[in-house]
Amino acid sequence: MTSEVTALLRPGDRAPNVVLPAVNQDGTISFEDYWSRGWLLLGLFRGVFCPFCRRQLVQLAGMLPRFSDLQVTTVVVVNSPLDRARLYFTRRPTPLVLAADPERVSHRAFGGPLHLRTLHGLTSDEVDALLYGPEAVLVDPTGELGRPTPFVAARHELNRRDGYVLTADEEQVRAAGPGLQMLFLIDRGGVIRWRWIETAEQPRAFGRLFPLSGLLAEVGTTVACADVSR
Repeated sequence: MTSEVTALLRPGDRAPNVVLPAVNQDGTISFEDYWSRGWLLLGLFRGVFCPFCRRQLVQLAGMLPRFSDLQVTTVVVVNSPLDRARLYFTRRPTPLVLAADPERVSHRAFGGPLHLRTLHGLTSDEVDALLYGPEAVLVDPTGELGRPTPFVAARHELNRRDGYVLTADEEQVRAAGPGLQMLFLIDRGGVIRWRWIETAEQPRAFGRLFPLSGLLAEVGTTVACADVSR
């Protein structure tokens, strides 16, 4: 457990530059290309096969004008095969800058992929109990289900409602454990100034959406403090 948790990059650390294939534009996405122009909010997400991630990305896209006011650019990495991600976002265009990373290179570069068992020192049985047992984590992040629902059942039902059927490649990525969602705010010098890690506070926070009002406040405060200190 120790090696994976202590490797996780934190505020004050230099961010690694990772180059990944772009999803909704030509060529590749280089993290450094973006932070060298200004502040970068980098999101590392599970693939588009995750219904909670799909909903978070829609919400995040709606916040782009607010981030632009702060001179912050947003780049999102999804742990999806490139062809699947391109197909999904061709049908559902988004203003987000997207990169595909089914091998989770970016997660590892920032110190992951983190899992519940490594972040909180849980056994495999304890993780299974959180996801599948009678006391499983209950989620209904957007209120669509009408009541808090066990995590796996909620995931299945939201995918069913969305008409989203995982491919064999996506099943393989998901089975490998794509890791927890992470957000990093990186300054113009490539230094991490703020981060958020899914379930960092407690393991039962799995599958919840980050409150975007809180995200805007964190980003705004961090940028303002950095500008004042210069």
